[in-house]
Amino acid sequence: MKKSALRRAARPAFTTVTALAVVGATPVATPSASFAQSAAPQSEPAENQCPSASYYTPAEERPSFTFTVSPSEQQRLLQTIDFVIGRETPDGVFRERTLQSINEFRQLYYGPARNAAVPFAQSLTASELEDLRRFSAQVNADKRRYGLTITAATALRFAAIGSGVDHAELVTATNHGRRAFEGTHAQWLYLVKTQGAKYGLGYFADQIELRNNADGTVDVRLGEPEALKMLIDLRAHPRVNLIMQAERIKNRTTIPARLSYRTNLVPGVNMPADVFAVQGSLQMLGFDVGGIDGQPAALTEAALINYRRLYGPLLPTGTNPDDYLKRFADLARADALEYSVPTTAAAAIRLASLRTGAD
Repeated sequence: MKKSALRRAARPAFTTVTALAVVGATPVATPSASFAQSAAPQSEPAENQCPSASYYTPAEERPSFTFTVSPSEQQRLLQTIDFVIGRETPDGVFRERTLQSINEFRQLYYGPARNAAVPFAQSLTASELEDLRRFSAQVNADKRRYGLTITAATALRFAAIGSGVDHAELVTATNHGRRAFEGTHAQWLYLVKTQGAKYGLGYFADQIELRNNADGTVDVRLGEPEALKMLIDLRAHPRVNLIMQAERIKNRTTIPARLSYRTNLVPGVNMPADVFAVQGSLQMLGFDVGGIDGQPAALTEAALINYRRLYGPLLPTGTNPDDYLKRFADLARADALEYSVPTTAAAAIRLASLRTGAD
């Protein structure tokens, strides 16, 4: 499947998660801390905006879109739980980002069955708004009581609802939302496979394959390697991370003890034969390979995929990006020495120059 097709297919599963996972301008960029999308105000074309009751005139041109409760209050409450509405302040106009946040709230609060039964362009009902008020009050009370960030407070509440793990236990187990997921990448993928659908990660769950071996081990692999980059990036996302930590606590007795990731990489076949050299070059360019150990495991595979995605378009058509990996790493090393900056910063600057044409 082509990358563009993959991204189009992933979006219906969870548009905001997909946006987080696939966006990144440089290999040293850190995934956004907001689960929805950047809160920076942006102008959107009129065709992407959904109307409020007074948006369209004359009346006969208005679509069948009605509100049973105040649009501005819905937006304000969504902001109090760290969701993005597409504007800095509520304006009563339901654009795509507001609708995505409503969709996401339904998914995480009620589960996939309720969310699937409601059209995407749908205002909250009066009863749903009351639930959002209650949830917002709980989240902000948690924030004050436990000294949490609003992101952590929201994520911990959703994680407790979705997993059934006691909220206070989850706060303690995650060190007030500050502890990252401590399991292996294989465990992470296993939990997304077995539990992800109820959090809107069904598309990604479908990409993960589990194979039970005769010796009692379980192999985890991805049918679509490009999805690995997205899934690894999700580990760095606060809300998804805490939700999966809750599922790990809940399912700790059923997660297979002998679980391993089965890479799609074969040295000398679909990647250079010298894995140590590949890992060293990728690390110099700012990609996380999980250590230089000569094993083409999950992080190394994700890093190589990301390198090809970022650097491949800079090369002549038909060129194998792997053949230029060491050359780009050598350039980063030389730039770092010349300008007295870290090699990762030198790599990012040169990549930006190559992609933009700037000197």
